Amino acid sequence: MKFTTTGLISLAITLLSSTVYANDVTYSVVAFPAQGEKVSVNVGNQSYPLQSSSTCPGVYTGNAPFGAEYHYALVDASGKATAEPFKRTLAQNSSTTGNEFFGRSKTLWDIPELPQAFPPMYPSLKSGMWSDNEIATVIVKADGPALDKILKKPEEDHKYAHVFNLTYVNHDSCYTFTDAGIRNSGQSSKEYAKQSFNLKLGKFNKGSDDRLFNRKALKMRAEADDPAFIRDKLSLDVLKASGAIHLDGNFARLFVNDKPYGLYLMTDDEFVGFTDNLMNGGKADPNIGATFKGNSMSATQCADLVYKGDDEKKYDFSDIYFLGTEGHDKNVTDENYGAPLISFMKRLSEVKPGTPTEPGTLNDLIDNTNQTMAQLAVNMLIGAWDGFWYGGTNFYLTEHLDTKKWNLITYDFDDTFGNDMTDKSMVTAPYEQYAPKNAKRPFIDAFIKDPYYKPQFEAILKTIVERYFNPATMKKRLDAYTEMLQEDIAWDYNLKKPSPGRDEKFTLQSFKTNMYNASNDRMGILDYINQRSSATAKQLNITLNN
Repeated sequence: MKFTTTGLISLAITLLSSTVYANDVTYSVVAFPAQGEKVSVNVGNQSYPLQSSSTCPGVYTGNAPFGAEYHYALVDASGKATAEPFKRTLAQNSSTTGNEFFGRSKTLWDIPELPQAFPPMYPSLKSGMWSDNEIATVIVKADGPALDKILKKPEEDHKYAHVFNLTYVNHDSCYTFTDAGIRNSGQSSKEYAKQSFNLKLGKFNKGSDDRLFNRKALKMRAEADDPAFIRDKLSLDVLKASGAIHLDGNFARLFVNDKPYGLYLMTDDEFVGFTDNLMNGGKADPNIGATFKGNSMSATQCADLVYKGDDEKKYDFSDIYFLGTEGHDKNVTDENYGAPLISFMKRLSEVKPGTPTEPGTLNDLIDNTNQTMAQLAVNMLIGAWDGFWYGGTNFYLTEHLDTKKWNLITYDFDDTFGNDMTDKSMVTAPYEQYAPKNAKRPFIDAFIKDPYYKPQFEAILKTIVERYFNPATMKKRLDAYTEMLQEDIAWDYNLKKPSPGRDEKFTLQSFKTNMYNASNDRMGILDYINQRSSATAKQLNITLNN
C-alpha cells in the first residue's frame, strides 16, 4: 500500500493543539527524538510544539507565527531543550518551510549545472526525485532478525528482508510504502563495514505495483571507498551533460530501524520498465527488449564482448554476463537468455568499416552511434578503470526488438577520478592506448579504428572537454558539493558501521582535501581533471581556459 503527498500543503496533519497563530507558517522537520523527547520550533524566542505526522513517519510538523529567524529543538520530559546550534532564515511571505532536517543548517543548495555538450539523445523520465541541490531522507522499518543475518555475514548470498514501512522524504514531498524488501548489494562493496543496499518496492506483496517516481527498484550506494564521496554522482553528472543515456542519482540519508546508517547515493536499479525510464520518458515502449549486464572477475575474465561461437557453454553466464531485465521480450527468461547477447557479439565480430548507408556497418548494430561514442568518451575522461572500456565491466546492453539494434549504458562510477587507480598511465594516455595492454575490446575498436567513426568520436570528445570537462568549469560544481555535503559527511564518517569488514576511517578533512588534492592514497578529483583534460586537449589540439 502506498500513500503519497506532492507537497506540505497537501500533507494530512493531525495536530494535538488547535491553536492558530497570526501569519501562520507550516514548519516541518525530519527528526529522531529519543524516548520521552518532543520536537518544537522556536520563533522569536517562543517555543511552539510540533507533532508527528500521521502519514509521514519521521516528519514533525505544525503551525507557528512567521519569523525571519527560527530553529528547531528537542525537548525532554523536564523541559530541557537541545537546540540546533544555528539560526534558520525564512523568506518574507513564506507559508511553509518545506521538509527540513534537524541539525542541518540548509535544505536547498545552489549547485551550478554543467553546460550541456549535446542535447539528450533519448528522453529520460523527468521527476522530482533527482534533485542535485538537496539531500533526501529514507527511513526503513524492517524485519530486524532477517536484516541482522545480512549485516553479520554480508559476503554471503541473502534473500530480501521484509520492509514493513519505507518512507522517502525530500523538501517538497513524502512517500510511504509497505511490504518492500531490502538486502545488501554489490560484489567488492560487500567487503566494507558500511554496506550498500537494494530496495525493491512491493517485494512482499505480489499484487503490488508500488513505485517511487515510477521506480520499483532503487540502490543505496554506500560509497565506502571514496573519501570525497562524490565520484559516483559526479560521473553521472558528466554522463548526463554529454547527452548520453544515464542512470540518475541523488544524495540521501538512510535510517534503518531507528539507527542512522549514514549518507548514501540513491540511484536507479533495474526492473521491468527500467530502460523505459532511461530511454522513453517513463512510458512503456513494447520495442525495448532485454537488458544485459557485463561484469569482470579479473583482467582476463571480463565482459569483453568477444565472440567465441554460438555455443552458450563457451560464455560465462554465471559470473560475467547476466540478465538485468527481460524488458518487453517475452522470449527471454532467467533460465534462457544467452541467445540475443551471443547474436550481438557475432554481429559485432562481422561489422565492416563504412558509412551508415552501407550494409553491415555499425549503424546496422547500434541504435544511436553518437550515444555510444558519448558513453565511451565519458568513461575514458573520468578514468573508469572498473568500467566498460578499461575493465570490461559495469555496463548494460539493451536490445530494440523492432530494429534488432542495441544501446550501451554505463554505470557504477565509484572507481573514477583517480580513486584506487593502479595504472597511472590512464590519467594521461591517448584514447587509442586507454585499454590495458593486450586487452581485447572489439566494441571500442569498432569505433576508434573505423575511418568514418574515429573523427566523429574525436569531435564528441573535444566538445565535452571544451564545454565542461575542464578545471575551470568542474571546480564550481566541486565547490558546491563540498559546501552542501560537509555536515552530512562529518556525521557519516563518525557513525558506527553495522557490518564487519573494511572501514577506511575517512574524516571530514580527508573529504575536503580529496575534492582537490591527494588524500588517503587517492588522487585529488580536481588534480585528476586537470591532468586528464590537459592531456586530451594536447592530443586533440584544444586550447583550454583554465
